[in-house]
Amino acid sequence: MPNEASKALLADPIYRASELVNLQVMKLLAGVKTDDLLAYADTLDYNHSLRDDDPVATRHDITGVITRCLTLHSDVCHTAEEVVEEFNTWMQTD
Repeated sequence: MPNEASKALLADPIYRASELVNLQVMKLLAGVKTDDLLAYADTLDYNHSLRDDDPVATRHDITGVITRCLTLHSDVCHTAEEVVEEFNTWMQTD
């Protein structure tokens, strides 16, 4: 069950739209190792590592950071496919 902060964020239409993209990203990246997703999330959000979270971040949390960093905070991507393309580009260069 979502906590109060999560409920407040999901009440915001922008974050709700981002969550819909995140659910698509989760499906598209289902075959990717969690460690690779964590490494990419840490690259995008260098102020905070999900590895330090307690309890440990879920795949939903990890892809959520990736999705929000690329769609809301930097406007690099607008669709789940674009998020996945950015991830795949990073994987090839890392």
